[in-house]
Amino acid sequence: MMARLRIENAVLAKSDDYQLQAVRQAARSKLGGDLRLCLEALDRRDIGFVLESLGLPVATRKRQKSSVGNVKLKPTDVNKELQKRIDMMEEERRQLLEVLHRSEGSPAIHQHLRDVR
Repeated sequence: MMARLRIENAVLAKSDDYQLQAVRQAARSKLGGDLRLCLEALDRRDIGFVLESLGLPVATRKRQKSSVGNVKLKPTDVNKELQKRIDMMEEERRQLLEVLHRSEGSPAIHQHLRDVR
């Protein structure tokens, strides 16, 4: 139990690339001998061995650079983007309703609705 916690904490402290649940699941899958080897690797600061033993992907430089290069959007930008999506969905809904109302007399529509229920 303590070994798993130490391994989980070390991996999560090393990088933000790993989710807590994924690390926990990987640590739980290891037995005593593997945990001992992982602890020894942590003592010699060999996090790569621990990641490999747990079956977690090793963070590459390319991946690390892309996470550094990500630009966080301001709340106003996020709001604008969400509003744009809402507007597009409302327009699509309006168009679909028009098509449905134009073809209300179509027996194929009624048959489809009966089949869906």
